[in-house]
Amino acid sequence: MREIPQWEFDFYALSLPRGHGFGEEPPIGAWGGSDGLACGILTRNVATKTFGTIVMRRRVDSVWTITGRASGFNSMDAAVEALAPSLAEGMPPEPVPSGVVAHAPLFDLKDREPSDSFRLLATAARRPAAWALNQLYLALPRPDRNWVGDCQTTNFHTRIWEAQLLASFREQGLLVEQPFESPDFRIESRHGGEAWIEAVTANAPAPYNHVNAPFAEIPTDREEIFFGSAALRFAKTIGNKLARRYDQLPHVIGKPFILAVADFHASGSMMWSREGLIGYLQGSGATVAEIDGRLQAVSMPADALLGPAQFPAGLFAMTAMQSFQPSFFLTRAQSQS
Repeated sequence: MREIPQWEFDFYALSLPRGHGFGEEPPIGAWGGSDGLACGILTRNVATKTFGTIVMRRRVDSVWTITGRASGFNSMDAAVEALAPSLAEGMPPEPVPSGVVAHAPLFDLKDREPSDSFRLLATAARRPAAWALNQLYLALPRPDRNWVGDCQTTNFHTRIWEAQLLASFREQGLLVEQPFESPDFRIESRHGGEAWIEAVTANAPAPYNHVNAPFAEIPTDREEIFFGSAALRFAKTIGNKLARRYDQLPHVIGKPFILAVADFHASGSMMWSREGLIGYLQGSGATVAEIDGRLQAVSMPADALLGPAQFPAGLFAMTAMQSFQPSFFLTRAQSQS
């Protein structure tokens, strides 16, 4: 047995239904065999101070599956000793359960021509990133049948965004499921609150190669910032998703529905396009003006976005005027820069 370092365990734990949410029995260590097919987690109950174990093993498609749980050990040594048989090397991988679709290998290209973004993952310098992405893909409960092909080719960023959302939810200890093809995720808190999530990316009108692309010019005009090209991309992307009426699906109706939006419409645009989302949703921007000798924020209302199409601005205001109570929320990826 080898002790699994914290950084590695943090990835493996994302394959648990509630990820890092261990409740009253947090992990205090993890061990595995050198063949990489097993992970034994040692936990300790915060109230009783007794120890417990969780055993995960790889299936034949490399997905982690829970094969055992135990609790009530009075000592750490006893719990670790109980883990040992399940971590023995030479044991075959677990079978894929009947009726469950196996995860296709992420790096098996078959006859596909990979995008430059995916191709970079094969370089030595990016092997850690390739390993990390594969772990997140394997943690998806039921990825779309086109997930691998999309990730390898034209929809790399969309699939990356889905993987990031999975990690974000499970790092918070939320139950994450994929019981239906749409929306992408069902999440549930420990208190029973639930929501449905659809991942969406704002993409360029004409595809471009993201690899080593120079950053797009950042708008300086206030109207362009709030109501220009970024706002238009958000409007068309969100509008297309809302038109599918995911919120009216039988398993979603009456429950919170969230569009999780990430922006890839121009190189580096995620660092400055936040105001464009505000402009489209609220139909209002802001600028600075001197009033009574003081600089103050001044509202910039708009009925339409810039451009010949005159796309209506103010989604939230429009739905209110139509007496439609939207059952959706929007969240947005933001740059950490």
